Amino acid sequence: MAIEVRNITADEVRGFRGNMRTVFGFGGSEDDDLVVQRFLDLVPLERTYAAFDGDVMVGTAAAFDFELTIPGAAIPMAGLTNVSVRATHRRRGVMSSMLAAHFDDVAKRGEALSGLWCSEAAIYGRYGYGSVGDSDVVTVDVPRMGIVSDHENDSASIVDESRARELLPGLYDRVRVSRPGMLSRSEAWWNHRRFYDPPGSRRGLSARLYAVTSRGDEVTGYVVYRQRAKYDDGIASGAIEIVELYAIDARAEVSLWRLLTSMDLYTTVKWWNAPTDSVLHWIVDDCRRVERKRVDHLWLLISDVPAALSARAYTSDGSISLHVLHGNENNTYKLDVVYGSGSCSPTDESAELHMDLAALGSIYMGGVSPRALARAGRILGDDAAIDKAERLFSWPVAPWCPEVF
Repeated sequence: MAIEVRNITADEVRGFRGNMRTVFGFGGSEDDDLVVQRFLDLVPLERTYAAFDGDVMVGTAAAFDFELTIPGAAIPMAGLTNVSVRATHRRRGVMSSMLAAHFDDVAKRGEALSGLWCSEAAIYGRYGYGSVGDSDVVTVDVPRMGIVSDHENDSASIVDESRARELLPGLYDRVRVSRPGMLSRSEAWWNHRRFYDPPGSRRGLSARLYAVTSRGDEVTGYVVYRQRAKYDDGIASGAIEIVELYAIDARAEVSLWRLLTSMDLYTTVKWWNAPTDSVLHWIVDDCRRVERKRVDHLWLLISDVPAALSARAYTSDGSISLHVLHGNENNTYKLDVVYGSGSCSPTDESAELHMDLAALGSIYMGGVSPRALARAGRILGDDAAIDKAERLFSWPVAPWCPEVF
């Protein structure tokens, strides 16, 4: 029997979530009506793609509506999520059929980008997604290092959830416009993803705690964190786990780190997803006490190359022609940058660089070097063209997507 892919109805949300949770091994029951309402508030039903074998749902996918910060601008992005295929239906084209429905929807909406967090890195490059850069998993050995920054301290205070709801969204929006990779947050997103904190999601840690820094009347940063109390033979050895941390500048970031590393009873600070250009490594007296492990975060597929390349800003002027291969599509584009503003369109000119769509997605945000991909054989062209791409696509702020979706 042929596999049918269609949008789900509100009555099918529980089955959709159940399929996805079974494939990912999350287990547990989701009978609570709140779970269904959260899904309906966050995911438009017309952006769900469920695969059916007869009457049986065997695959799921969906997309959030986001605005993504790119170098110098922000544009709509489809946030692909909840992608799963039952083990009984692998290698039968289920995932490809659901992604084809997603890509058709993206095209109809005029979105230039589709993005995701990749559950399996070997899969999504085949569809044209490229990793835009890395983030750091950070573990700080607090007792064995100190902060030696010359930055003055912003005042810090612990706030309750009601006050956090007043302060955090505005500060977040102020930060996100300057950091490629950050996502817009709707009111529903704040309610259901950032402040929703059921005990079952805490993994033995405390409820979320909130702290802000201020400079006079101006809020300059915030951190959301959890605590894990622990004692070894009567000696305190607890851990602070950062949920998210944002600051408007280095002084505010340093102030947040001073707060986090000065809490009594807690000897370790962990951050599962820190930007690679965090100041932390450079403000401590023993950088070896800051352990960093590089991992990938956001993956991008450029669904409309001219629109995407025309939308971002550039730090260098110039022109370059790019041959981009994706499936059976084989197109060449000319990018012209004048005073930092780009214009891109198809061209009949000979291409200076050759790459697949995933490689273009990787260099798009400025976090992956075209020369590094050229050395790996992912981009082909002479040294002059690669140097030109290096100048054009670089960006001074590392891309960073601060949350899984």
